Amino acid sequence: MEDKELESSSNWVWHDLHDKEGNLNVAIDKLPDELKPLVKQAAAEPFEARLYRNKGSELLEGAFYYDFDSQCREGTPIFHFLVNEQHLVTINFEEELLAPFDPDLIREQTLNAKNALEGLFVILGYIAERLLHVLTDYEKRMRQVGEHMRKRNNSKLLDRILDRRHELLDMTKWVRPLKDTMMTTKELFVENMEEGLEHRRTSIKIERIMTRLKLYTEEVEALLALDTSIANYRGNEITKTLTVFTAVFAPPTMLAGIWGMNFENMPELKWTSGYYLALGLIVALPIIVLGWLHWKGWTGDIIKGKSKNSNLK
Repeated sequence: MEDKELESSSNWVWHDLHDKEGNLNVAIDKLPDELKPLVKQAAAEPFEARLYRNKGSELLEGAFYYDFDSQCREGTPIFHFLVNEQHLVTINFEEELLAPFDPDLIREQTLNAKNALEGLFVILGYIAERLLHVLTDYEKRMRQVGEHMRKRNNSKLLDRILDRRHELLDMTKWVRPLKDTMMTTKELFVENMEEGLEHRRTSIKIERIMTRLKLYTEEVEALLALDTSIANYRGNEITKTLTVFTAVFAPPTMLAGIWGMNFENMPELKWTSGYYLALGLIVALPIIVLGWLHWKGWTGDIIKGKSKNSNLK
């Protein structure tokens, strides 16, 4: 994409610069001479907004991710900007990444802003709106996880919950510098600048994003806690089942151990009905032990089983 210098109808200028090599200072060298003294160093990393003051002039500078399909991996496009009342500088800004919004409409509304700072807020508003679309898709995936937990809470469920949690971390990386930028701009409004309509709109959008992220975080934590409870319940049931089986079959095992010895003097071996008596004891003792455990209430749901509508699958 080529560099452009677009003049607004309100007599401010948008410098749309591009540098494929990633050397931002080379791009800044293309700026008018009156802007260069205001810029100490272009941000090479996202997540920080800076306010520069020089001889009564103020300039806001920052950078953050805005390609919400990249998961913030290496090579993700980063949007850099520098702005005061009369000049808006964007470096490597691609309107196409804000689909489904029309790039021409974004550019038109930006240039119709009353000053360069409001023009920046138009762009930030579209970025926030794009992130709200991403959150809507995320909410659909969260619903699927909730339904999966209700219908079939198997071992794969934890992986899906953790996937949603990692997505939340990515979205936090996206919105944190955006929120920081909006907070830093409040310093510009302290003295002689008026907080405009686009700034208020974008601030509201970001608050919506922050609220939804908080709710999603609480939901993910609740799902993790529920999954842990289910896993603990299953572990307890397995332990209980094994304990009951051990107790039930301990007497027959003991008898088999006694009568499996090879001592010569074992009177039971000469009993005519000894074999049938041994079989009867082996069958009767487990039934007696199991009945006693059930009477004591120690078998729980092992014998009853779960209902068809149980939430534990």
